[in-house]
Amino acid sequence: MIQLHVEFKIKEERKEELQNAVEKVFLPAISIQKGFKNCYFLLNREDNTKGELIIVFDSEEERQAWVATPLHETAWGEVGANLEVLALKKYDLKAWK
Repeated sequence: MIQLHVEFKIKEERKEELQNAVEKVFLPAISIQKGFKNCYFLLNREDNTKGELIIVFDSEEERQAWVATPLHETAWGEVGANLEVLALKKYDLKAWK
């Protein structure tokens, strides 16, 4: 499994619009994608204009297939209009037993 971490800052006075875009557009669109596992939307407790979006897919290939769709362009466009991306980080998930 892989994770994409998107660190962001919410644009001024756009918190409600961002929440609506995530709940009504982005999550419904990404949740039907092949290999999608989960999505977490974290807000910083000390500065709630900053946060992190964590997206989990079975593989990077499946995540890239989602990114290549027109639905991604629309859904991310709705979200991205409300925030400034500060950093993108990709992680491989490993579990040790």
